[in-house]
Amino acid sequence: MVVSLLMWASARAITSGFLLPRVFAGQFMVYPLNSPHSFILQEPLRPVGSNFNQAVFFLAGPAVFALVSSIARSPIMLRRVAQAIIIASNVNLIFVALDSITFAIGMSADGHQTRDGNFPGGVVLCGRERDVIRV
Repeated sequence: MVVSLLMWASARAITSGFLLPRVFAGQFMVYPLNSPHSFILQEPLRPVGSNFNQAVFFLAGPAVFALVSSIARSPIMLRRVAQAIIIASNVNLIFVALDSITFAIGMSADGHQTRDGNFPGGVVLCGRERDVIRV
């Protein structure tokens, strides 16, 4: 019952992610995910490629969970999966520390190879440009 409800909700979310931007195209102003500008502008709603990417990421999470849980059924494999998660977490913490340090000392352009987002140089707030706060 719960699985079928989750599958129904997932199918509805994915289809609405594809259909609703086409149905309501041009009727709403939205903030785009990948703005080509160095500041944030609202644009009319339109179908874009990120609708497909979001659906793929949405389905990839449960797929990876199912794969890892099927691999980690025995105690030996559970230990290996736990070790792999710990190693991946430590590598991620190293990248976070490097990103934070390079941003703090003003060398954030040197770490652009490790970033996957489109971070603009500034955001227009109250008519003037301010620096983007990294999270």
